[in-house]
Amino acid sequence: MRIPKKVALIQSNYVPWVGYFAIMAEVDLFIVYECVQYTKNDWRNRNQIQSPEGCFKWLTIPVRQYSSTQPFMETRVSSSAWALSHLKTLNHYFAHTKGWIKWSNELELLYKTAQKMTHLFEINRLFLDWVINKLHLSAQVVYLDSYPEFSNRNERLISILHHFDATHYLSGPSAKDYIDVEKFEIAKINLEFVDYDQIIMERLIGPKPIKTTSIIQLMLEDRHEFKSH
Repeated sequence: MRIPKKVALIQSNYVPWVGYFAIMAEVDLFIVYECVQYTKNDWRNRNQIQSPEGCFKWLTIPVRQYSSTQPFMETRVSSSAWALSHLKTLNHYFAHTKGWIKWSNELELLYKTAQKMTHLFEINRLFLDWVINKLHLSAQVVYLDSYPEFSNRNERLISILHHFDATHYLSGPSAKDYIDVEKFEIAKINLEFVDYDQIIMERLIGPKPIKTTSIIQLMLEDRHEFKSH
């Protein structure tokens, strides 16, 4: 009998929203899916925060896009000025919060480190690892930067899950549009679609978060407690 192993697989994002980490807290293995095409105007290189007045502000890392089929792993930063700009914005919005007092020194070091990085994937990994550490998440995290191509996306996904000995796959709800449930049944992988509202409610103590804002918003406001276990 195989030992149960629940796995999630999600693309790389810049300081993702709380649902990203709520899924991570639900699984044994979390795969950051990096062997994909870079998608423009997506969450790969940007995220939002909200000002105390309720205005939304994009934090965007400028990148060079030379092709519509450009691999995410080859996506390079076009300017280093973004790092100081993001840090100044966070300071402007959150300077008087408990979270800023708690994390500002570490964030300054993170942004100084990120400023020297040339590729988007490096920056996303840097911030993701930091958040995982601060939220005390215990799931194993794998950065999947290469994998053989398959003509069918379901077959590729199942192949990855078999490679990591998954018995259960926790998927985001948007994947219902393309996931072939029968193929997962044949592969003997239990398929579960996450209810973001439910898992966020279970994992987060505090005011209901805005779904379109970065986890950094919650950490700097410090009005929530994230339950990692």
